Amino acid sequence: MSYLFKKEIGENFSDYVRALRLEKARALLLTTDMAIDDISLAVGYANTSSFRRKFKQTTGMTPSKPRSPSQS
Repeated sequence: MSYLFKKEIGENFSDYVRALRLEKARALLLTTDMAIDDISLAVGYANTSSFRRKFKQTTGMTPSKPRSPSQS
């Protein structure tokens, strides 16, 4: 199944899911006042530290940055 997913989508399943989670997290950061800890849980990260690290690694910014006034 993993082979077929990569063949059709062009990336492996875990990378695809990770990208979806981080897209949803960014949307929640921009459109809600939910706490970052709650957002990390809502998008499937049980460990907030892992979420923060992966978010920064992927986007180049911390999860709190999209909420800063300079990003509006």
